[in-house]
Amino acid sequence: DKFGKLADFSSRGLKGETGDFTMPDGTDWTYTYDVADVAPGEDIISTRAVLNAAAIGGDGEIGAIEPQNIPFYTMISGTSMATPHVSGII
Repeated sequence: DKFGKLADFSSRGLKGETGDFTMPDGTDWTYTYDVADVAPGEDIISTRAVLNAAAIGGDGEIGAIEPQNIPFYTMISGTSMATPHVSGII
């Protein structure tokens, strides 16, 4: 979030999860699940879906988005809003 905290809807994985697997070439690997990357996903301004314009966004976007741009942009939260940031990292 804007205060540097993980959002309540953010995945934290299974603490301490580890496992072993073998690649098709026979190489053995062990993994440990740790959060490696985080991305903003709360109150993100992005383009508004034309087919779903009434169902997304909310009162919070008023004041955050210029009135003339509200038909085209919205402010929502969720993992889908963080996905483009993580894709950019990759």
